[in-house]
Amino acid sequence: MRTKSFFLALLSFASLTASAQQSETQTTDSLVKAAYFIDGKYYSKELPTDAAAAQSMGFVSLSKDYMIVNITLRKGATVPQSWAKYEIPRNRVKGIAEIDEEIKNRELMNKRMFPEGGYKYLELEVGKPLPGHFAEYDIDGNPWTDELIKGRKVVVNAWFSGCGPCLREMPILSEWKEQLPDVLFLSVNFEKADKVRRITQQRGFNWNHIYDDKYFVRFVGTGGFPLFLVLDEKGIVRYVGNGTNDGKRAEILKLIKSL
Repeated sequence: MRTKSFFLALLSFASLTASAQQSETQTTDSLVKAAYFIDGKYYSKELPTDAAAAQSMGFVSLSKDYMIVNITLRKGATVPQSWAKYEIPRNRVKGIAEIDEEIKNRELMNKRMFPEGGYKYLELEVGKPLPGHFAEYDIDGNPWTDELIKGRKVVVNAWFSGCGPCLREMPILSEWKEQLPDVLFLSVNFEKADKVRRITQQRGFNWNHIYDDKYFVRFVGTGGFPLFLVLDEKGIVRYVGNGTNDGKRAEILKLIKSL
């Protein structure tokens, strides 16, 4: 009941957003702003969605006045025939290339975060070492493994391009590396190298940037991005936490300096 209520609240928000777009839905070149993306198809704001058929939902935002609700149906659920009249052909959807890219990116994120399906993810325990092994590369082609970071104090920041707080704090995190040259700072992202390189260069983010990450993103879980990890010189997890703000960053920085 709680899940359904949450879903209905989000749909209500999406409906209000769509209403605000009403005067702009038709452009001079006949492109239309979609309000929903469901089962591979785009629909207008008039679509009478069914909360009971939804497994999960998220938002694809192209700008502050163009937001699409991305709905994943429950296993076995299908789109009703009655919805056909609300469907918008792909060639008439405004910003289709950007939307498709963002949706694919979100799908990749979910696969990396929950490789076993559902919402199962790996949890880290403070006071214990990282589980298993990892071998990944940064955008400059340098390898990074659990063996290579042994004996170093390590800070990991897991982020992705659609996380506003992640992007906004990048200049602040760059100051950490300048203050603490003996600490190894790893920025990890599941996206492609060219996207990671473009964003970090634009933001002046000076950490070591791992791309196509398949290891650390599994620890993000339902807490969301960014994820911070702090390891001491023995490889023991000393901090793990989701989200960011001035208070959390101050806490993490104080811990790093105390190790």
